[in-house]
Amino acid sequence: MRLNWRFFQMSKLGNRESDCEDSFSFRSRPMKFAIADGVSASIFSDIWARAVTESTVSGKYDFFGNPDEFIADLIQKAREKWYRKIKWDSLPWYLKNKSVSGSYTTLVGLQFIHEGDAFRYSSFAVGDSVLFHWEGADDYSSYPLSSPEEFNNTPQLVWSGKGFPMPLEFKVKPPRIQKYSGMLRPGGTIFLATDAVGKWLMEYGKFAEVSELLDSSFEMTDLFTREINSKRMRNDDTTLVSIFLE
Repeated sequence: MRLNWRFFQMSKLGNRESDCEDSFSFRSRPMKFAIADGVSASIFSDIWARAVTESTVSGKYDFFGNPDEFIADLIQKAREKWYRKIKWDSLPWYLKNKSVSGSYTTLVGLQFIHEGDAFRYSSFAVGDSVLFHWEGADDYSSYPLSSPEEFNNTPQLVWSGKGFPMPLEFKVKPPRIQKYSGMLRPGGTIFLATDAVGKWLMEYGKFAEVSELLDSSFEMTDLFTREINSKRMRNDDTTLVSIFLE
């Protein structure tokens, strides 16, 4: 019995693949996953989302402990990646003016440990990216949101802190974190989803369909394109990860 996973990502229709502001990171030992949805209204949010997911899975953080004890360190590590990735000196004035306000992203971090014929998991979240625990048919739980009506334009977010000319050592106030845990047993699946596909899954319950199609990037792109064009799914960057036992 081992843990396996599949991953799909696509940019907002009309955008280039490189324009995607979502991020997904994975580490095998210990088994950790992270997804983030960079906020388009803030500049360099793609860099920030990637810095946050990479720092989440690469740091020596125990998700089975208290995330409030390590989130400030995680954000500072991510801030260093973000700050050093941006060439502040070469930015035109209008980008400098905007980038000084910093970048924002959602985050879901997830860690597993093996227990007998199952895997115990612990997760923490900021914002409206969603973890689903699906047991088949319409049997699922989700967090930190549990209904489509909870999605709005003002979710909790992870902030990078201010950009240049503020120093790298700028201290960032940690966001409010929600935590969730459970057991993944044979036949169950954990999905990690950014907001557009998360809301769509709650509304239409297409867990079985996406489970079958996740091996094919072409078929997933076709499905999501049809759902967006039919107005059933919001046109946005989309990331979906499925994690299961086999």
